[in-house]
Amino acid sequence: MSNNIKKYEFFEKDNSYLRTYRPIKKAITLEEGWRKTFEKWNLIINGNKVCSGVIILRTCGLCDVFIANLGCAKCPIEKAGFPYCENKEYEDWQTAQSYDNSIDDWYRQIDLAKIELKFLKNVFNSQNKEGIE
Repeated sequence: MSNNIKKYEFFEKDNSYLRTYRPIKKAITLEEGWRKTFEKWNLIINGNKVCSGVIILRTCGLCDVFIANLGCAKCPIEKAGFPYCENKEYEDWQTAQSYDNSIDDWYRQIDLAKIELKFLKNVFNSQNKEGIE
């Protein structure tokens, strides 16, 4: 019998909770920061929760890179005009996390995560010569 759990670079399945992943690796470079950030949001879009099991391991790859080393002022999200990730997309998703856990709320959280991922890809593409889809 094969194990069908996909391996991720920055997250692993937390066997304590259903459909929950936790960070296992810190992003060091900007490239890793973006990869970890995209990995996180893709996990959420696929119906998973992403929780920080240990406080020193953040779920956001860009926070790994910039909070620890340079401060938010150098972060691509900050440079795009959204200090402390205060963009509507992220704030809407965060607010939805406090809803009841009905199936409608779960689908709403996934829809909002898709919007946040699109926002992040737009920031990435605007700051890089080679964009992503």
